[in-house]
Amino acid sequence: MTDGDEACSLTVKADGLVELQSGEQKHKYRSRLLYDRRTQAVVDRLDRLAKVHPGVCEREDLQLLGDILFSTLFGQTVSEVYEADNQQVQEIPLKGETLRDAFFRIHEKSKQQLRLRLVFEQGADKWANLPWEFLYASRADDQGFFCLSVTRIIEPPVERKEPANPSLMLLILAQPRELNFTCESFDKLQERLRNLLSLSPDRLEPMNKPTWDMLAERLADNDKPVPDIIHFIGHGRFFNGQSQIALHRSKEDMDAERGINPQGNPAEADWRNVQDLTAQLTKRAPWLFFLQTCSSGRPDPGFGAFRSAAQQIAQAEVPFVVAMQYEIAAEDAQKFADAFYRALGAEASVDEAVKRGREALAKLSPVYGHPRFATPVVYLRSESRFLPRPRNLASTSRVDATAGSLWPQRCPACPQLLYDKRKWCRCDMRTPLVYCRAGHANTSKDRECAMHNCSAPLEGMVAESAAPQRRRQP
Repeated sequence: MTDGDEACSLTVKADGLVELQSGEQKHKYRSRLLYDRRTQAVVDRLDRLAKVHPGVCEREDLQLLGDILFSTLFGQTVSEVYEADNQQVQEIPLKGETLRDAFFRIHEKSKQQLRLRLVFEQGADKWANLPWEFLYASRADDQGFFCLSVTRIIEPPVERKEPANPSLMLLILAQPRELNFTCESFDKLQERLRNLLSLSPDRLEPMNKPTWDMLAERLADNDKPVPDIIHFIGHGRFFNGQSQIALHRSKEDMDAERGINPQGNPAEADWRNVQDLTAQLTKRAPWLFFLQTCSSGRPDPGFGAFRSAAQQIAQAEVPFVVAMQYEIAAEDAQKFADAFYRALGAEASVDEAVKRGREALAKLSPVYGHPRFATPVVYLRSESRFLPRPRNLASTSRVDATAGSLWPQRCPACPQLLYDKRKWCRCDMRTPLVYCRAGHANTSKDRECAMHNCSAPLEGMVAESAAPQRRRQP
């Protein structure tokens, strides 16, 4: 699946009504959630197994969980909805069919694995807290696949201006001693992120073991630019019905505690509710917030309509939030982050970058036999799926012709990624493509290869015309 592929949106309403709409906006289907007490008990049981005992989970357990979740969304009878202009909405039942059949029709038409956008309207939070990242699209013949491209949409979308400078990352490393958080040296971590995102040293701002006061002061400092990306590495938890993350206590607080109890060993972790963080983000929110903490992606289903740390941060006007819904080993979290930022650095969309990271985790042994592949969660509050790039850098964003790997490469006319030679880009404009003899993509208007440092001549013009334009997706 590439970034040019279509998505289908599935909206769950407060009354349990489900609406499925294809990316082309031509087909709309309506059904209801298939979720009763027995289904809830099975999902809760398997979800807790994945959360508490991930090492004993087998692929069959996770596939069963995903199959039940898929049946919850797509298992009921379905009607097709027609909304003609200036006419009453018509809803025609499709006899003998379920929403599953409609989904696979859309899937087969796309010829690729669809991006599935999940929208839970106000009042449907109790269903939003289920582990949808395990979705397993199963057919009647028992053939199916895990849906790695699941994106949770939070409405309404955030309206933000395009950043004026190269991306600025604020890298926060919080590792109180008693939490036993292990990570390679902070300097090497910074170097790797700069390489993955092609950031100059001054565009990555590190904060090593900050206190809450230090972080609050940085986020509120109008003399410093608002970070485009905030990457927080630390620990999270649910405590007394609240989502919390830990930073460091100040030396003054720890010394004061030692004065009261000289025999004690003061805790380094300063646990605060995520609401304390979102209050700082409301006026100076980043474009992307990456929570590399455990249990920040969603709360336990037993918390009902409670909002996770990621949901609360998204509500603070942050367009893209990536978080973890289970505990995750430090090496697995880093493997996901590397794949995520490598794709983001190649100008993939945020949801595509999350998919690449989930694929990297799924391939670890046992393949799809550990909950790690479904641990990352992505929330979007943006009309676009792409992290904006400064317009004045568009001409310099192409890959150098001397790069070792040709694919993927960016379409010369838009931010979409190309994974092989094709006659036109898969974006809405369906731009015709011409390749130089070295294999670099150009537009049909180019007369020589526009790739930096490439002097190879262009091949013959595209013989076939591009497909008709389609309506832009919402």
